[in-house]
Amino acid sequence: MNSAFDGASLWGGVSAFLRLMLGPITLLLVAYKLTPAEMGFYFQFFSLYAFQQVFEGGVGFLLLRYCSRLKASGVEDVRNNLELIEKINFSLVWYRIISIILILALGFSGFYIFIGDQFQSTVSWEVPWVIYIVFSCLTLGLYPYSILNEVFYSAAEVYKKRAFVNLAQFVVISLSLLLDMKLFALSLSAIFVFILSRFLYYNSGLLILKRFASVSLKFSNVFRVYFVENWKLILVWVTGYFYWFSLPLLIFVMEGSKVSGAFSFTNSIVLAISTLASMMVIAKAAFFSERLSSGCFLQAIDVFRKSNFWSIVLYLPTFILIFIIDFSDISLLKGKIVEGSVLFFLALNQLCVLVFSNLAFFCRLKEGDPFFWVSMCSNILTPVVLLIFSSTADGVLVLIVTSLILNLFYLIYGYLIYKGFVKDLIIGDDF
Repeated sequence: MNSAFDGASLWGGVSAFLRLMLGPITLLLVAYKLTPAEMGFYFQFFSLYAFQQVFEGGVGFLLLRYCSRLKASGVEDVRNNLELIEKINFSLVWYRIISIILILALGFSGFYIFIGDQFQSTVSWEVPWVIYIVFSCLTLGLYPYSILNEVFYSAAEVYKKRAFVNLAQFVVISLSLLLDMKLFALSLSAIFVFILSRFLYYNSGLLILKRFASVSLKFSNVFRVYFVENWKLILVWVTGYFYWFSLPLLIFVMEGSKVSGAFSFTNSIVLAISTLASMMVIAKAAFFSERLSSGCFLQAIDVFRKSNFWSIVLYLPTFILIFIIDFSDISLLKGKIVEGSVLFFLALNQLCVLVFSNLAFFCRLKEGDPFFWVSMCSNILTPVVLLIFSSTADGVLVLIVTSLILNLFYLIYGYLIYKGFVKDLIIGDDF
């Protein structure tokens, strides 16, 4: 487990690698089968569904941390872990509630936003949107069972299952696009992911819950304690949506679905590689959390440094891909991808985000959040600044460069916070 490459990292990398390898094929099919306006709706389905992050409130991250602490202290010792078990049970109830609320909230929000687009009358988006959001939200309700499997059974096995789900999702979307099902490709994909998630995680998760089923849940007390203890992380998580998705949503609203489609198509390529790179750190979340909870600080720090290094190395080929795309003349991509200068700054911007996110993710696995103020600054300042520039900017380049400058500042400040966090851990470990 000291290595940056254990079973969880391997299968987490395989899962992300499948998205990286199969993603471009899907994107090419999207570019081939959908019009620019349809592409705009295709990618905005994802952006709008991501609003679930606001309702989720970081509860999934906290569930991972609580489960890891319970495992470290002895899952069979129910009597001495009543508070932890109550919080775990609360997390499951919370996800069930928000999955239902989100179906209604996001469903109606989508109609409000999409109807305002000038090209919406040429795109059949209404029924695909309803099906997509219903089954995506139902799948969200199953997410805690995936975490239970990851911590108490096998993280490697969970990431293996996720790799299988990614492959199945690719097959469904690709076949649907080839059959000219347009946006219904996303609807069918959401249905299949829900069915697979229900089959792969739910029953095994219930078996884990039976170990501490005797613990009653005092919902009001746990709700109060849960959010009083973790208000910083939850606030960062909620406002984080506006940081991550303000740019694509602003481009959709200001420039329309055609320009938004080209930007989102390009951004998806960059994010696919970034996702693969981030798995070197994220796939070891349970390991880091368990080591930090049990006081094995030096071991956690050493593995994180190696994982973060390989995360950066895995991302660097993005710039080679940009060079290839910029100098190749692919007729299929004409009008459906942004120009080379935008691509370069977009990739550089995502590199800053990747490293900052890795550092913040590691530090937040231990109680307390040293990244709170810089995260709140980024989550609030970035959308506001981009909104101001969106009214005066000529194209998306100015918005991306502005985002890059802000993220570079956050990265420098975040690295200083991380160094202080590590120093405190080492000093504390010495005593």
